[in-house]
Amino acid sequence: MLLLCGCGLGVLGSDGDGRLRFTVRDDEVLPLPTSLSLVSADSCADGGSSGNCTAEFVVMAADGAGRTRTVARLVEHLRSRGWPVQPENRVYRGTRETGGILNWTPHRLWLYADVEPATPLRSAPPPDAAVIYIDNM
Repeated sequence: MLLLCGCGLGVLGSDGDGRLRFTVRDDEVLPLPTSLSLVSADSCADGGSSGNCTAEFVVMAADGAGRTRTVARLVEHLRSRGWPVQPENRVYRGTRETGGILNWTPHRLWLYADVEPATPLRSAPPPDAAVIYIDNM
């Protein structure tokens, strides 16, 4: 019993901030409806220490619809998958718990309503594409 409790405390203490993190799973976004097409997915496109990662899902409309329509379809799809996505200053945001019996770190999702500019570390996505970001920080 002492060994079991010691291992549990060791896991909690080694997490950096004392909370465990679940990596983002593809099934938090996928499968997409037939009106949307996945261009690329990266389960840890940006990360840091303590197991935190930001996943990126690049999505375009399968029928050639513009970015505004693609974002509207994505928001509808994400809500159907249980994400409480709400608009806030031209960004759709949502946070949800990952479950479990311990105090797990929630996942946070955001999606820009407008076209994203390129940054020094990353090129801009195609103009009609929308990027879903999910982190476990």
